[in-house]
Amino acid sequence: MTESQNEKFWDGEGGGFYDTSGDDDSIIFRTREVHDGAEPSGNSVAAGNLLRLGWILDRPEWRELAERTIRAVSGLLETSPVAMPQMLAAVDFALEPPQQIVVVGTVDSADTQKMVQAIYRRFLPRKIVLLVVDGDAPLPGKASDFFGSLERLDSKATAYVCEDFACRLPTNDLTQLELFLDGKE
Repeated sequence: MTESQNEKFWDGEGGGFYDTSGDDDSIIFRTREVHDGAEPSGNSVAAGNLLRLGWILDRPEWRELAERTIRAVSGLLETSPVAMPQMLAAVDFALEPPQQIVVVGTVDSADTQKMVQAIYRRFLPRKIVLLVVDGDAPLPGKASDFFGSLERLDSKATAYVCEDFACRLPTNDLTQLELFLDGKE
């Protein structure tokens, strides 16, 4: 879907994304909405998605498209940041590499659920959370190799807290995971 979005809606000259694909000849002018209203603009959502997916799938070209989208609206961000709260969230996400938190376990198991709940109880705006079911990484390329290599320890749900695909020691201890997430370990 992201590749289709980039192909059909990307504005190669000005950066950012058009609201229409350009396939309909009855549309005389292609707009690019950048203001976030009750619903975030397509550009804000696209920038955030490209950043997140760029890190998950190790696709730096997608992160570059997100950064070009942000630069395309930087003037408005400087003068009227309140008009673009979702774009500001994308800017914040782009400022430094996100924390990749991978839980290897079984979806319905209590230990997996406790780990996931511990992650989501914290405000970690630059986090990417993935659940890998024992060696099953339904992601393409390098990401599949990386995430597919992660395993449970002692047959228990195991968390890997990583940055740029470099991980701390894995843990299946909930208290240790919480220390990692809180930056105390």
